[in-house]
Amino acid sequence: MLIAFIPVASLAAFTVERVDIPMRDGVRLAADLYLPDGHHRHPVIVTRSPYNRKGERKRGEFFAAHGYAFVAQDVRGRYDSGGAFEPFVNEGPDGYDTIEWAARQRWSNGKVGTTGASYLGMDQFSAAIERPPHLASMWIAVAATNFYRDSAYAGGTPSYHWPIWILDSASRDPHLSASQRALVTSILAKPDAWLTLPPAQRMATFDQLPGQRNLYRGFHDHPLFDEFWQRPGLDNERLLDKIKDVPIYFVGAWYDDFIGSMTRTFERLRTSQKTEKRLQVGPWPHGYGKPACGDAQFGPVAALDEHNAQLDWFNHTLRHKRLRVIESPPVRYFRMGGGAGRQPSGFFPGGSWLASGSWPPGGAAVRRLYLGPKSTLASRAPLSSSAEAYSYDPANPFKPAGGRTAACIVDQKYSRDDVLTYQTEPLKEAIDATGAVRVHLFITTDGPDTDFTARLIDVYPGGYAMPVADGRIRASYRNGSRKPEATRPGEIYELVVDLGQTSNLFAPGHRVRLDISSSIFPRAEPNPNTGERPWNSGRIRVARNAVWRGGNWASNLELTVIPR
Repeated sequence: MLIAFIPVASLAAFTVERVDIPMRDGVRLAADLYLPDGHHRHPVIVTRSPYNRKGERKRGEFFAAHGYAFVAQDVRGRYDSGGAFEPFVNEGPDGYDTIEWAARQRWSNGKVGTTGASYLGMDQFSAAIERPPHLASMWIAVAATNFYRDSAYAGGTPSYHWPIWILDSASRDPHLSASQRALVTSILAKPDAWLTLPPAQRMATFDQLPGQRNLYRGFHDHPLFDEFWQRPGLDNERLLDKIKDVPIYFVGAWYDDFIGSMTRTFERLRTSQKTEKRLQVGPWPHGYGKPACGDAQFGPVAALDEHNAQLDWFNHTLRHKRLRVIESPPVRYFRMGGGAGRQPSGFFPGGSWLASGSWPPGGAAVRRLYLGPKSTLASRAPLSSSAEAYSYDPANPFKPAGGRTAACIVDQKYSRDDVLTYQTEPLKEAIDATGAVRVHLFITTDGPDTDFTARLIDVYPGGYAMPVADGRIRASYRNGSRKPEATRPGEIYELVVDLGQTSNLFAPGHRVRLDISSSIFPRAEPNPNTGERPWNSGRIRVARNAVWRGGNWASNLELTVIPR
């Protein structure tokens, strides 16, 4: 819980100036320098953004007023920076050069920290892998280390987030013509119609946008985890052993697609490196830090005062001061649950900050709940096997609200024949689900390929169904993403669906619910069920899918739980 304010004797006056920073290949990248007045040498904070450096103005002013030099830079090929923009690929060398440039300046004391979220966090990983000598501290929020797995092809399913990001990237291009801007803006306002077009027709949108066209074609031309995705910047996970050993503060969010990456990376570096590593995870979406998440009101306790927390962190790691805002345990996580639920004034899940020395917390164990007939979910599997089937039509995909989206927590009320629902009886004892969530599905399908999705839901006594975690998998990717294997009609396969990480207290009287389907529009492109790549064929077919329960094919929900 970060609630204190760091007192200072007096805030420094500062100036702001535009600077152009040379890279090793001669390209110059634009930056705004926020510099405290006077002739002193200061520690430096660097942030590098593809979203316009001017968006960092408040942070820059804050740090400069507290005696830091702050460098906000446009990454290569964006806004006022030179060169061509190729997402993630150049951020390692460019980040190294920027950090070392900052360390050499007359106003610098040679100690450089970096900060940023999402893309701005990923480019920090890339720079740290290059091991710039003067990098001394990092603050990384909601970032991926393997972009293929964590975003572009989660579970082997093509993400719609990436095409929308490419469109948004185009909309921010200052060189865009008025007609191009109008087209892109209209699509972003209501993207669903554009997303339902065949990929080749979507490509036509980028005819006058060669940079974005190449990004989009690269995405669709590389559905496997091949050399395209294994480049530094896109796949930093395999390079984490090279990352410079400096203090890092990680910020994650339960309703963010990158939560698995953040917790894995924290734990890996915490156990393999010597310097201080900390993790804080809250009940937030990708746009983290607010006390509300969709319908849910978590209250002021759930808010993150990031500016003061960052100041505390950098004062500690760059100025060797005692922490005053950040509390002592390495892990601070917000366990949702225990609240009043739906009230006339809103939905209140409740929750509190807890502490741990590791992730998951010590003592965590696996608990399985088994799918059974009549939509049951229980601690024991049925003795005999049975299957429940449904038809999945990619022309009419399931469109759930909320989950790991900006909408976050929305009441999960829907009635569709292509969604299978399983739930427990009202709980007599609480279940503290804190850690990884997986679903083991035994399935059959009548064609060469299809998808399966899983959603974990907390059903409150009043009926409000709160989404907790979700995941998806393409059946042909069941053995990995390097060599897909077609399914054979009628053959039973085991699929393991990764629902990421969470912390939620399923309180007494609540029900644990699991929903199984085959689509999650508009987060992922519907599987055409033909075994063909959508880029090469516009054909689709209705799949007849089935989930098996009990006996030798006991499909189950696997929770990581903290014993009570």
